[in-house]
Amino acid sequence: SLFQQFREQFRAPDGTTYLLGIDPYAFFRQTKNLLEHGNIGTEIKAGKVFDSYYLAPNGRYAYVHFHPYFSAFIYKILSVFGFNLMHAFFYVGALIAALSIIPAFFIARKISGNVGGFFAALLTAVNVFFVSRTAGESSDTDAYNVFFPLLITWVFIESIYQKDIKKKIGLMALTGFLTGLYSFAWIGWWFVFYLLIAAITAQLCLYTIRYVMKGDYKE
Repeated sequence: SLFQQFREQFRAPDGTTYLLGIDPYAFFRQTKNLLEHGNIGTEIKAGKVFDSYYLAPNGRYAYVHFHPYFSAFIYKILSVFGFNLMHAFFYVGALIAALSIIPAFFIARKISGNVGGFFAALLTAVNVFFVSRTAGESSDTDAYNVFFPLLITWVFIESIYQKDIKKKIGLMALTGFLTGLYSFAWIGWWFVFYLLIAAITAQLCLYTIRYVMKGDYKE
């Protein structure tokens, strides 16, 4: 049928759906380089990873990014089940998007219970723009911009509510680690960091106001 003819144009000979967009292919190539050569570039220049395909024919030093490393990790797992690299890479964005509903649920549940958590997770999962930017063939870095902020916020909120000092410190340390990991995944990571700083500052101000209003403050 005509439909099948058009459909086959978007598939490789082995049946794997082609990726869409320039960025997914760029990250796919970096992932392939990482698996085949141990780094995301095409060669090593002056001890640094260099990619001759960027700004060709001049090339440039490669920007180390979380996406190729995570994609290579996912491929090593899925290859056990017979997935080739493009097929595995196809699902990376969708996997991160699916995982995003977990912190969304727990954040909302902290405020409005299980019902609120359910609807928060549902709205995250079916958001049209989010789905369109994380569907398999668009396996780009957009999913990290939802997943990491939600995950970081969830861990941070848990640290605030935690009463045990050791667990509180551990959760705060995990918040810092995840923020650092997010900086490895997206250049705009700093907005989450500033948001957390603002939240901590606001909480300190609130505690100070409550302390003074109780009359415990002395000159």
